[in-house]
Amino acid sequence: MACAIAMFVYTIVLQKNMWVILYWKGGLLFMDRGGNMVSKILSNALSQVKFKGRKIIIPYNGKRYVIVRCKNDNEKDVQEMLQFYHLV
Repeated sequence: MACAIAMFVYTIVLQKNMWVILYWKGGLLFMDRGGNMVSKILSNALSQVKFKGRKIIIPYNGKRYVIVRCKNDNEKDVQEMLQFYHLV
C-alpha cells in the first residue's frame, strides 16, 4: 500500500511543482495538485540518490528529479520516506 506525503517537488525536466509523492517498495510516484501522475521512478533508481544541501537528487532515465526539503513544511515527511528506503 502506498503512503502519501505532502511536499513540493521540482523536476528539472518537467519544470513543474509537484504536490504529492506516493511511495512503496516498488518506487515513487509524483503527482501534481490535480491528482494527475507526472512521473514514476522505480525504487532501484534510489541507489543513485545524491544529497546536496536541502535537495535530494534522483537521476533516472537520463533525467534529474529534485526533491526540495522544506524545513517548515515537509522535513518530517521526507525523513519518513528516506527511512522507508533506508537512505538515512
